[in-house]
Amino acid sequence: WALPFMARWQTARLTGDRVLGIPTSDIQDAEALLNIALWREGASKEWCAWQPGSAHMFWRSYIAQHAPGPYPFYPDPKHFPYGTPAAFYFVRGEKEEGDLSRLMGILEERIESGASWPKAYYHDMKFYSSFRDLKVASPDVPCIM
Repeated sequence: WALPFMARWQTARLTGDRVLGIPTSDIQDAEALLNIALWREGASKEWCAWQPGSAHMFWRSYIAQHAPGPYPFYPDPKHFPYGTPAAFYFVRGEKEEGDLSRLMGILEERIESGASWPKAYYHDMKFYSSFRDLKVASPDVPCIM
């Protein structure tokens, strides 16, 4: 079921076609495409933001454990009034080589120093060690990770 579903929506996004009446050419990122596809196909869950941004955001928010801004982070008045939960799994869309090089240097230093890794999950001005911990603190969060 998953492969035909993803193939149908991703192909439409790449070709600019419509799927089930949804124009896909304006959908800009992977999370939005997946969530719109899930909603349109009748799913009751959605994905949280698992790849929130650039190298700059990664070191400013994840490494420093500083809330991504502005607050609330990508809010939706109905489903995410306190912002969209995020997981700092990887960097995407980085166009500045210097920023990526700086991030790689920060990560290498952290590995060499033996420092513990920062908490990777974020929601409502707080970082968490696991998505389970986030869900315990915010049981009404309607997304999965």
